[in-house]
This record gives sequence, C-alpha cells and structure tokens, in this order.
Amino acid sequence: MNPRNPPPYLASPSTDLSRSDPQTWGDIFITTIDAVPVECIRPSDTDRPTWCIYTPGGYRPEDYLGTLHARVTDGLWHVQATGERHASFADAVRSWKSTGIATTAQLHGSTEVSARIRQ
Repeated sequence: MNPRNPPPYLASPSTDLSRSDPQTWGDIFITTIDAVPVECIRPSDTDRPTWCIYTPGGYRPEDYLGTLHARVTDGLWHVQATGERHASFADAVRSWKSTGIATTAQLHGSTEVSARIRQ
C-alpha cells in the first residue's frame, strides 16, 4: 500500500455487516462501528475473509489496529492478536478497546498513540 496514493474510500459491503456474507465483501472498505469509522483492507496474499483494520486514510504502522477474520466453520470472528472469538464483526473490533490493543483515541482517529498499547 502506497500512502502517497491511497485507495479510494469505498462504502462498506452492507449497512448491516451482521446480515451479509463476509465471503462477498470487497478487498478495501470503510465501515462505522459505534459512530467510529474503520478502514478494512484484505491482505494481498489471501482471498479468505480476513481484514487488517486501520484508522481511515492512515497506512503507517501506528495506524494499524489489528487483524481479524471470519471463521467459515462456525461463523465467528477471530481476533488474531488475542485468539478471541466474537459473534459479530463489530464485537471483534470493539474488543480491541477493552483489551487495550487499540485505545479509544485510536478508534477515533488519533494516530499519536502506538497501535498496540497493552494496559
């Protein structure tokens, strides 16, 4: 990803991510979780339902919030850094706030704090 030529801001695959099939989602999209936008970028080496989550428009290491993927076997969302499983995409993203992997400030767009602070 070249930060000088960021990808266009694409709409989320559905207004309700919980009711759409992650297998059909695009490689790059922005969605909103609890009124906070997050940018989802699928790694280029996979076509599986896996996305790296960033603050929108930020592609530096400190903008990276984490990686999660949909488990095809049971439909749960797996947070790769912690091994946690969640019923929804939104719950998986919210878990970063509670575990300290991503701070509330980061999820609101601040890039001054390291993306992987542990409390």
